[in-house]
Amino acid sequence: MSTAAALDQKTADKFQRRFHQPLVQGLGIIEVGLPLLNLDAPADCAEAIGMPLPAYQCQLRDEHEGVGELCLRGPGMFDAYLDPWQPRASVLDEEGWFATGDLARRDAEGRIFLCGRRKSVINVGGMKVFPEEVERVLDAHPKVQRSFVEARAHPLFGEVPVARYIPGAPAPTLAELRAHCREHLASYKIPLIFSVVTSLPTTASGKLLRRTPSSDS
Repeated sequence: MSTAAALDQKTADKFQRRFHQPLVQGLGIIEVGLPLLNLDAPADCAEAIGMPLPAYQCQLRDEHEGVGELCLRGPGMFDAYLDPWQPRASVLDEEGWFATGDLARRDAEGRIFLCGRRKSVINVGGMKVFPEEVERVLDAHPKVQRSFVEARAHPLFGEVPVARYIPGAPAPTLAELRAHCREHLASYKIPLIFSVVTSLPTTASGKLLRRTPSSDS
């Protein structure tokens, strides 16, 4: 079972070939526990975090084009945040729902897929871009080790996506990266700038560290 970081289909397929066991994904969240798990899904559906386990409920709020904020309700909720102190009653709504801050969508079978974080969404002239989606595309390029996409202020569109990436050996050309993005992304989701770096900002657990949008021109 995979939790804590997004599981991509390519990794799940490699795991299956090597260990002859399926690798399934769940939503592990410290405030709630393990409320969703991708059980009984087809082999090509590894990127879903699944459906609520029997004790839990989930809903998508403020949906737009099928994507909304994932909210959870069930037993085992946290008591409080320590620093700064926030008791559970001040965090949950009046019906006991916890807003995770994750944006998600459902497929036709009801399985949940995470799309990104509310705070990290890039607004390109009113069109929403999820950095995680663009990063998955870039990371799938055979000459890219890892990428990081964020918003940069833009005088015409408000924000645009820009990308930093750690190249492989050999490194990709800018033309290769743009062609790869055009094949898999809508034009407004393609980063305006690609920058080569040797490292990317990460948390102590290895997740990419999201920052507020840059105001650089």
